[in-house]
Amino acid sequence: MSDVPQICFLDLCFRVLSPIDNLPHFHGAHISALFRHLLKPYLPKGETLSSALITPVPVETGILSFSEGETFHVGLSYPKKYHEIIISILKELSGQTPLKTPLTDGHFVPGKTIILEDVICRITNDAITNKTPHHLTFDLIEEEIELLGSLEGFSLLFYTPLRLVRPKGIKASGHRFCDDMFFFETEQGIDPIAHIIHGIENRLSKYGYSIPEKTDSKEIHEWDLKITDGGLIWIDCPYGYNPVKTIGGVTGKIKITGKCTRNQAITLVMGQYTHLGKNTAFGFGAYIIPGYR
Repeated sequence: MSDVPQICFLDLCFRVLSPIDNLPHFHGAHISALFRHLLKPYLPKGETLSSALITPVPVETGILSFSEGETFHVGLSYPKKYHEIIISILKELSGQTPLKTPLTDGHFVPGKTIILEDVICRITNDAITNKTPHHLTFDLIEEEIELLGSLEGFSLLFYTPLRLVRPKGIKASGHRFCDDMFFFETEQGIDPIAHIIHGIENRLSKYGYSIPEKTDSKEIHEWDLKITDGGLIWIDCPYGYNPVKTIGGVTGKIKITGKCTRNQAITLVMGQYTHLGKNTAFGFGAYIIPGYR
């Protein structure tokens, strides 16, 4: 099997310099706006936070305010090729170098409401300075893949909103995206697990990676993965100003019975590291497979 996409994973610890209030339950859009602003002078012309597959994810969700002196964390994943650019904006966030494009408003303003204090590689737990952090390799996840393939059942826990467009033909007014009805009320001719796996395969293709054998219609009829339980809730995330916009997705758990094929196990394990669905630049579509490590 070819190696996996070279993705780096950082944990950024920020200290609050002045109170931050009126945050939404999931403030990924606000974190995304900060990184989009800082990265704009560095990214090649026409490249965006989304197209570059740079993904910031707030860790402390559900917190509506931060007091002076508190700390909070942001997870950051990105293709290894952008590491020098990432180092440049981390220096701006920590105050080592001035901002290329000053930021005057918003919840998260470097030097005014926040300052970056620590940067850790999430793979090795080493502090990052100018050196390149470890990136994802197949060796790191091979044990996860083997273990998932041996189980008779498992869960997917979406800890940030999943904004996955419904398959063609079953979109309805108010139900353009996959919600609890899609996953727990069987739609004729549509397999929700197949739709998830296809979505991850599409996401991986953006990294230039392809599963050795993609899921085909014959395999869907032969596999025995079925959703048997779980609970999902739709979360709306307001963002922007004049007017305020709203974007949302489902969070929660899907319980699945049945054994994965080798390709299904590879896809589902790798999806934990690449996210799934739309608006991943907001941190959407992050999940873990709990309890199998």
